[in-house]
Amino acid sequence: MRTNTAVLGAAAFAVGALSSATAQNVYSVNVVGYVNVPVAHGFQILGNPLLATDNSVNGLFTGGSNTAYVGPWEGCTVYTWNGSFVPDQLDTYGNGWANPATQLPPGAGFFVKNPNAAFTNTFVGTVVQGGSTNVLGNNFSLQASTWPVGTNVLQLGLNTALGDTIYTYDPVHGYYNYHLDTYGNGWGSPPLPAPQADKTNGPVIGVGQGFFYVNKTGSPFNWVQNFTVQ
Repeated sequence: MRTNTAVLGAAAFAVGALSSATAQNVYSVNVVGYVNVPVAHGFQILGNPLLATDNSVNGLFTGGSNTAYVGPWEGCTVYTWNGSFVPDQLDTYGNGWANPATQLPPGAGFFVKNPNAAFTNTFVGTVVQGGSTNVLGNNFSLQASTWPVGTNVLQLGLNTALGDTIYTYDPVHGYYNYHLDTYGNGWGSPPLPAPQADKTNGPVIGVGQGFFYVNKTGSPFNWVQNFTVQ
């Protein structure tokens, strides 16, 4: 499956198993692949689109080489969110990530500050299949889809409440505000050049893209996604 921002090489993983008596094919239910996500110069919100063996910043972005890594992530900072930003920087002097154990599982949005030239990060792992749940707490939370699919928020299973808002981020223009009108007029779109939202289906979230969600209902609610690769 190819998108305009990423390539997902996905296939049922087949293993040939031989025994002394018979030979048979054994098939895994896992779907493995990779997704290429552009990392622009400056700030942007990303999301891990695949379940890796190690979903820490150290495993995802430096291959587990916390103190021996040389590459485009040097000097970058990852910001997670717990009501305020929590920074984690990869040192430029070979000392590794400030907190190499910071977890970025599928479904968790995070900011990246890249002081270097733009590059492409390759996420490698398995597709999250079956049911997955993100808890959208009160007010702001950083979110991302657990699916390696770029489409509108309704198709992603996000049943947004009236009055709630989604903020995406463009490293050139900053935040784009998509608000679901409280009077039933559907999704509003920010001024151009922002990508325009469909009034019924909402804004499109790209593969590997994260976003801020603003929950104004007064109570946390669950974003449940059910995905199966056919």
